[in-house]
Amino acid sequence: MEELYFKGHLLPSISKLVRAAPLLNGFLFMAYHFWQPWNYPSILCLSLLLVYPVWWKRNVYLSLLAHTIPNFIGALPFLALVLR
Repeated sequence: MEELYFKGHLLPSISKLVRAAPLLNGFLFMAYHFWQPWNYPSILCLSLLLVYPVWWKRNVYLSLLAHTIPNFIGALPFLALVLR
């Protein structure tokens, strides 16, 4: 849902800012993860890596896939422990 909001709704809404829109979107995405201050640098870097292709291609599905696949892979070890 966060990808749909940040990349699908908010990014087009702030696109009037032209070149600053992806950067602002990345910082807002980072701030949204306020409970993970130790991850701010990686969240910002990954968010900026995701936001520019989405902004350029105007395709939120790129971001959805790029965010969902690593989360799924990261959840596999936990799932294996639970199902054990």
